[in-house]
Amino acid sequence: MPNVIEIQGLTKAYGGKVALKDIDLTIGAQEVIGLIGPNGAGKTTLIKLICSLLRPTRGTIAVHGKDITKDVGYKARMAYMAENAGYYEAMSAFEYLNVFGRYHSVPDMRKKSIECLSEVGLRDHGDERIATFSKGMKQRLGIARCLLNDPELVLMDEPLTALDPRGKADVIGLIAALRDRGATVIISSHELRYMDDLCDRLCILKDGRLVEDGAPQAIARKAGFLHYELLLRRPLTNEDDIRAMFPEIVELSCTNNLLRLKVNDAGGFEKCFLRFLLDNDIEFTLQSHQLDQIYSEHFKEADR
Repeated sequence: MPNVIEIQGLTKAYGGKVALKDIDLTIGAQEVIGLIGPNGAGKTTLIKLICSLLRPTRGTIAVHGKDITKDVGYKARMAYMAENAGYYEAMSAFEYLNVFGRYHSVPDMRKKSIECLSEVGLRDHGDERIATFSKGMKQRLGIARCLLNDPELVLMDEPLTALDPRGKADVIGLIAALRDRGATVIISSHELRYMDDLCDRLCILKDGRLVEDGAPQAIARKAGFLHYELLLRRPLTNEDDIRAMFPEIVELSCTNNLLRLKVNDAGGFEKCFLRFLLDNDIEFTLQSHQLDQIYSEHFKEADR
């Protein structure tokens, strides 16, 4: 498939401060791209540049082969959800969607609003004032707004912020549904434990530079070790047997039924290890993969 976005030599400076420097990035159709990095790394700046809310100091961004500083036609099929998106809280959900539907000249707005609210689980709340909505409901409403123009490109800045676990799971499901509908999705998030399963690729930004770009597992293998956490239903009694069967395990610890593994993996460990747990009737929940460790390795100097 052709690339949806092509970024070359992208640099953005605010006065004497460089927020992004020499970013080269290509993004294909129906990819979910995760932007991760600490505050100030350049995630929001990159999203705003792609949205044409900022102009680059240097470099180019092309969407479907067209330079966005010269042709903004792509915005007709783009949706943007800011981190702290404002909501007209005196309005009902239907009224709110109607405002944005007019921007896109959506025909039969009532029907489209019902479709969008139904898709995000808010069909029965369309006539309620937004002021009565929880944070999770507002996030869903924001995604419903993103659906109004059947977007091909969706950009979301910290869509999981301040949500409870159920709310995060719901929003993640909706992001996956956007991809399944044919959209390319770019999201920034600090919620690392959700990103490796959700995203096709991760872009790690540090001090305005792109320091990693690849599939989550590929980045993990490049880092040298894989890190796993599994919550067991009952205490582990055969640690020595596990070490003997899986010599690629460099470190193993189990405290309060939380099994932590550091693995020197040449490929195939995860499948074999999970099969071992199942064959031995060891019930578990995979708590997280390796992104927390990779993140800390990249940014440990900055955190000191």
